[in-house]
This record gives sequence, C-alpha cells and structure tokens, in this order.
Amino acid sequence: MSYVPVRRQWIKLWIHEHLTGTTRFELTPEQRSIWVDLMALAGDSRYPGIIASGSEDGHYRGYPLTWLSGTLVCSESLLKETLTLCESQGRIKTTADTTGQVIE
Repeated sequence: MSYVPVRRQWIKLWIHEHLTGTTRFELTPEQRSIWVDLMALAGDSRYPGIIASGSEDGHYRGYPLTWLSGTLVCSESLLKETLTLCESQGRIKTTADTTGQVIE
C-alpha cells in the first residue's frame, strides 16, 4: 500500500504574478513573507485553505496571535498589520474567537 499524504505537499504560486503583480507593490517585503507563510499554513491545515487550530460545534477555533507570530517568526504588531491589510485587500478573511484568529 502506498503512502497518501493527508495534507498538501505544495501550494500553487503563480511566478509571473508573484513577481509583477499587485502583491509586489502593495505589501512590504516583510508582509510578503508573512503572506507566503500564511499560504503555506493554509496548505498544511487539516481544513483545506483555512488556518485554524481545531473545530468545535461546527465552528473553527483560532490560533492565538502569539502562536502565529512565533511560528512565522515575526512580531505580533507586524502580523496584525499584515492581517488587517490583507483582509482590506480581499486576500483573506479573519474571524476572531476566544482563542485567537481563524484565517480563511
């Protein structure tokens, strides 16, 4: 029996668009790094495309910002700023709960 991975082993990144598209000009280099890391987290998630620590009663449970910033190796303030900017640009949707942030 062959091994079938549960999570994605790759994420789709369109090279030309990444190098010449709006992400290049609308985000700082640090914010772009966080953006790519968020895509990797979403690809590695148990819930395809959603960054969440778990699920309870049909609702996703968020990660604490301290965990996310530690995992992404950035300050909480830079992470919050990037999440707010990416949400305003329609790149992501965030939902706060009692544990932290769910990112879609």
